[in-house]
Amino acid sequence: TIYHKASEWHKQTYHNSSNGNDDLNNPVEEDEDNDNENNNKIALQRVKFLIQNPHLLPRYELLESNCETVATWCRTGAFHTQQVRGLIDGGKRNALVATGTATAIGPLAVPIAICAGITWSVMKFKQDVNELRWEERTVILNNEFEKWLANRRDEQNGSCIVS
Repeated sequence: TIYHKASEWHKQTYHNSSNGNDDLNNPVEEDEDNDNENNNKIALQRVKFLIQNPHLLPRYELLESNCETVATWCRTGAFHTQQVRGLIDGGKRNALVATGTATAIGPLAVPIAICAGITWSVMKFKQDVNELRWEERTVILNNEFEKWLANRRDEQNGSCIVS
């Protein structure tokens, strides 16, 4: 898509979720009446938490753990990336189109169909692996974040908890 005016751009926004149970395949537009101030405070608390606990983030990996996964978790409580989902889904679609085209062309295109099938299989496998890892990382980050918040509340109340 080519946009000629900034007014044509579409900004993707996400609802905040304290438990990470957003519908990850269908991010929704933020409601203007939503408590954005509270959402922003939670996002900032998550940023502070990650700064103090960088060991909880997986190593950078372009298609699995990147800046968007971290930013999305800070905003929504769900560790994932829409861009990679779109890239992988697009790769699967392209592989299917190539397979169909090769089949229509005839037997000389069999290698194209085989390559497309392999590409689709690899992309599907990568997506499945990512989905599992994103779910696992979401649970880890949310559990640790809740513990961190509880400790901060206890410290503010003057008590000390040893864990």
